[in-house]
Amino acid sequence: MQILPEELTTLWMEWGIRFAIFLSLCLQFTLAIFGPRRKYIAKSWIKILVWSAYVIADWLPTYALGVLFGYQGVSGDAKCSTSNKFQTFWASILLLHLGGPDSITAYSLEDNDLWLRHFLGFVVQVGVIVYLFLNSWSNNALAYMSLPLILLGIIRYGERTFVLRSSSTKRFKHSLLSNPDPSPEFIKVMELNIVEEMEKDSVQQLIEAHFLFKRFGNLYAELILGYGEEILSYNMLHQKSANEAFSLVAIELGFMFDILYTKATTVFSRVGIFLRCISFLTFVSALVFFSIFIRMDEYPTVDISISYSLLAGTIALELYSFKLFLFSDWAKLRLPKLRKLQTPRICKAPIRSFLRNQKRWSESMGQFNLVSICLKEISATCIGVEKLLRVDKLLDKYRNLTWKEADVDLQNLIYQRLLQKSDNSQMNLFEYDMSRRKILAYRGENVLETRYGILDLRWCTVEVEFDHSFLLWHVATDLCYYNDLHRIGDAKNLHPRSKLCKYLSDYMLYLLLFCPSMMPKGFGESRYKATCEEAMKFFESKQDEISNSKIEACRLLLESKDDQLLLANRVGSHLSTLFYGCKIARQLQALEGDNSWSNEQKWEMISEFWVEMLAYAAIECGWREHGQNLRKGGELLTHVCVLMAHLGFSKQYRIYGRDI
Repeated sequence: MQILPEELTTLWMEWGIRFAIFLSLCLQFTLAIFGPRRKYIAKSWIKILVWSAYVIADWLPTYALGVLFGYQGVSGDAKCSTSNKFQTFWASILLLHLGGPDSITAYSLEDNDLWLRHFLGFVVQVGVIVYLFLNSWSNNALAYMSLPLILLGIIRYGERTFVLRSSSTKRFKHSLLSNPDPSPEFIKVMELNIVEEMEKDSVQQLIEAHFLFKRFGNLYAELILGYGEEILSYNMLHQKSANEAFSLVAIELGFMFDILYTKATTVFSRVGIFLRCISFLTFVSALVFFSIFIRMDEYPTVDISISYSLLAGTIALELYSFKLFLFSDWAKLRLPKLRKLQTPRICKAPIRSFLRNQKRWSESMGQFNLVSICLKEISATCIGVEKLLRVDKLLDKYRNLTWKEADVDLQNLIYQRLLQKSDNSQMNLFEYDMSRRKILAYRGENVLETRYGILDLRWCTVEVEFDHSFLLWHVATDLCYYNDLHRIGDAKNLHPRSKLCKYLSDYMLYLLLFCPSMMPKGFGESRYKATCEEAMKFFESKQDEISNSKIEACRLLLESKDDQLLLANRVGSHLSTLFYGCKIARQLQALEGDNSWSNEQKWEMISEFWVEMLAYAAIECGWREHGQNLRKGGELLTHVCVLMAHLGFSKQYRIYGRDI
């Protein structure tokens, strides 16, 4: 039984392969342009776009090669209107497409670990190409032009497989063990080679970032570092400003992104540069020869047009890849080794401006607030289609997600607190008074008890699980923030630390719900749902007074009687944190009522508490999870973790032969 009409089947047989080849070229452009952009864009649209293009770009050339192989297998003559003479020519371009653009080899870390599958695909597709070439060989210009293109396709596809293997977890660790890190003199040697077109400060920053990246690579591979490694990193960082320190970390994480997800390991080698020069010249030559030797009256016009598009598009991709190479951190670092490329004076100012403004990560952090989503869910009306597809909760979750820039004030708060802990650890290290293992285990109690002498809040820090603790403080921070806003009346007059506390509090909840693998294991999501249910019950009972105002909602929670909330807690889930979160908020507000405490002191304490919680979450998150999120715009949590490691806070340092 024929499902599709015969006319449609004939049309597909005639035009399907042409459409597939042209779409494959478009997908290569999509990956080349948007693949590297996911390093600094955290939006969902780019994840969907790159993932779709990555999957289809692997499948489509394979499908097209199979169709071409099928044509050859059916008959040696042209049963299809597609000229057999063009099949091998197009197949060589498709093999190049399977090699992918330089700016993306893997979508996720799992692709690197599954490099054997890609190797099998490489063997099969090379076999198909060889069969097509031998079976359709004829003494004409197209056949001779196809031969060098096939060789280039094999090299580029093999290069991608090699890069996937090199970036796999096992091989990456092996490469670090077999290639010892350069000595500290590496920096002095590199400083001697500074090209004219780049400012000394930017070169110095790149050199230092690459030096730190070598240590971060060892940490990522879960290797042990010695005390000397720690001192080198610490001395490089501790006298820098917060902006300088975070910039260094951003650059080295950019290096890591390139190693894990692009062809950086080969592109920026001498062999890689040589191959790309040969590749570009080959395609330009092929385009010239094609225009000279291929006559329009001998072949179908559409086939010639597609061939021109493939050649011109491939050349454009090569030029775009060269542009990415020229303005990459790797090129800027290694330009002295490329015989000091010169730039005309008229171009120096634009290039310097571009280098200074280059973005290396999203510089943003997700914001998700429990009170806000509860109020919106009470008044929300879901579309029937959303309910039918059971995606209403998921869509509401993403609708309420906002983004906040990780600005200089936030960086200063985090960095200064880490420096204080680092200075203390360095002093106590030599006096044997305190181990860093104890410091790494702090998750708020050190700030409350040691720095501010508050001993009656231990029940909401170390005596409960981490996710329980931070949800309690998320509720408490919101109540304190909106209580101050209700009292003062203008957000501009609030203490600056109060806003930073709210940003960190909302960021931690975002991590729990959107990046749960980065958070310590626990019942966090269950606690969040239970707390939401209890909060909505309370807000529904007070809906006339609240009117969807967060200020009023938080005021009513703060002023509610303990027995009223405790009763709701008993009726609801035991996992809810609403009642005890309100209790913490009242204790914090009571501190401010004491003459010895000011509003400024209260928010300084809460801000330091959240930094300590953030630091604990950063250290507890595995390096693989940090690496996975580099392809999603990067996370502040990852930058904090790397910064802490360079300041000496890592479980992978060994001192005097013992694990710290």
